[in-house]
Amino acid sequence: MRILSILKKIHLVIIFLALISAIISCAPTAGIKVVSYPSEKVIKNSLIVASKIKITDIRKDIVNELLRVQITAKNKRDQDFQFEYRFRWLDAKGFEVRTPLSTWNSIYSIAKDNINMSATAPNKDITDFEFVVRFPDRW
Repeated sequence: MRILSILKKIHLVIIFLALISAIISCAPTAGIKVVSYPSEKVIKNSLIVASKIKITDIRKDIVNELLRVQITAKNKRDQDFQFEYRFRWLDAKGFEVRTPLSTWNSIYSIAKDNINMSATAPNKDITDFEFVVRFPDRW
């Protein structure tokens, strides 16, 4: 009887771990973030994502009182892949300004090619940005 009880507990633990693994594998991976405040920097939250994409240039300027941003990245791989990105717009105090333009955009990246992603802030109260990359599916 004691052995049967131990086997049931082991079986439950295995099921629990499999469930957790399945949940984690379905979650999107946010892997690279470009932050321009207080100084421009690239934050690599995932070594897997960083092994696929390298941020090579960050440009920003003001056009008609609106912040305009362009991020250039390079596909470091020998294969094509798809990923998602978005710009998070920030006001002068660093608070996020949510807009309909703050959605995830899907992009297809050709092997070893450069990718330009650009956006213009939706209003003149926006003074800064964050740029975030994620992979919707694990590979």
